[in-house]
Amino acid sequence: MAAHRTDAIPRLETAGCDKADSIVVENENEISQSSTNLLACPECYQPLTWTTDPGFSMLPLVSYIYERGWRQAFTIVGGFPGAEKEFEMMKGFLKPVLGGNILDASCGSGLFSRLFAKSGLFSLVVALDYSENMLKQCYEFIQKEENFPKENFTLVRADISKLPFVSNSIDAVHAGAAIHCWPSPSAAIAEITRVLRPGGVFVATTFVHVGPLSYVPFLREISKNNGGFSFLTEQELEDICRASGLVGFKCIRNRLFVMISATKPIKG
Repeated sequence: MAAHRTDAIPRLETAGCDKADSIVVENENEISQSSTNLLACPECYQPLTWTTDPGFSMLPLVSYIYERGWRQAFTIVGGFPGAEKEFEMMKGFLKPVLGGNILDASCGSGLFSRLFAKSGLFSLVVALDYSENMLKQCYEFIQKEENFPKENFTLVRADISKLPFVSNSIDAVHAGAAIHCWPSPSAAIAEITRVLRPGGVFVATTFVHVGPLSYVPFLREISKNNGGFSFLTEQELEDICRASGLVGFKCIRNRLFVMISATKPIKG
């Protein structure tokens, strides 16, 4: 595993491209030595070059408490089964791509990223989030775990709607309790579709929008946007996946919890 210091975090940039933000990556040796270099600029699609970063910002409270009560509250509030049960559920959807690489998009503090890595079911786990603070928390958790498979684990900071990966390079994408946080779920899922390999699987969980107001168009738009979050219905999630080019939409529902899955088709 590449050396990682909070005062010198590897950062990827593209020469000659002034449109994309810099992308922070930890464990650059692993991802650059893979059979296919996965990383590319999400704007110009040129290869990325390494520089350094002054360091992560101070860790805010939300990053600290995410796995210390916040995520557990999803079970009470929304009917989420809990991380271990959700992991077992999603393995069924991911069965066709086991052994490949997986991108844990909007990974937060790496709750599922670490489960993927420790399971040994994937050759490479990429934990991606926009928040450097969340990634720092993920890194700190990893450092405390004995025998963690660091050689097959990479941290990447990037925008979910501008993924720094080569098209058709990712076998699976997971997004846990994240879609409702995305500014544009349609743009994000379209970008996820771009980076998935044909036959690749997208699996995600989120809070679904339900209730009597969900059937009234005007009131639905007001009620489903709350505090910067956007809560979609099952049908809207299916429509976005289909519009992005994904097929075979499936979902499992429990109260406000929904797990969805869809696949990038293999063209004949």
